[in-house]
Amino acid sequence: MKYLNKSNFECEAVKVTAVDCNLRAIDPKNIWDGCPFSEVPDWLINEINKNRLIPTQKGATDYARWDIGGKTAEPGDYIVSLNGRVFCVDWKEFENKYVVKL
Repeated sequence: MKYLNKSNFECEAVKVTAVDCNLRAIDPKNIWDGCPFSEVPDWLINEINKNRLIPTQKGATDYARWDIGGKTAEPGDYIVSLNGRVFCVDWKEFENKYVVKL
């Protein structure tokens, strides 16, 4: 989904939503069985395929945590793509700094 930050820069973001860390919904050949994100845009799949967005508990069934750029995105947090950079933002910070682009 597209958002604007407080500096009025457009970005895209997805929310980490899964309580089950599985990716079969994204890639049927994968051993996982559910989608851990609010949506799955191409830029997100590219980050996963390039091992820049890595599940910390691959195959675990308790919850999804994702390592990206030295930070960990937990369920409820957002993964943001802005000007070619992809990073995670805590949900409280995201809700204070970003608004849906209409």
